[in-house]
Amino acid sequence: MKSLILILFSLSLFASEALFDKHCVSCHFKQHITFEQMKAQRQHIKAPPISVVMERMKEFIVVKVDDEDVQKAVITAFMKDYILEPSIDKGICHVNCYVQFGTMPSQKGKVSLKDLDEIVSWVYDNY
Repeated sequence: MKSLILILFSLSLFASEALFDKHCVSCHFKQHITFEQMKAQRQHIKAPPISVVMERMKEFIVVKVDDEDVQKAVITAFMKDYILEPSIDKGICHVNCYVQFGTMPSQKGKVSLKDLDEIVSWVYDNY
């Protein structure tokens, strides 16, 4: 039974990563890099790498409750809202990112809410 659960969990992670690859990786590559490394490569990329985005979110969105589930819920809710209705007013990127890349285009109608839930959960857990 434990083997079956582990297999199903692994398939779920693979499916979530595949959704990220389908909807996000054309702009936000998956390589773990620092903000400084991103600045050096900025002429060759369309958007901040997802590792830089998540580092900024986890730094900027602070939950006072010492509960990882609560922090994940708050950050993934922010991500879903921003992905569907991005704006510079609610963005948390460094100003230079907006100058270089602009504001992310809305993904409303381009990704289902179910897929979006899986994507943001996978991103949070892996970055």
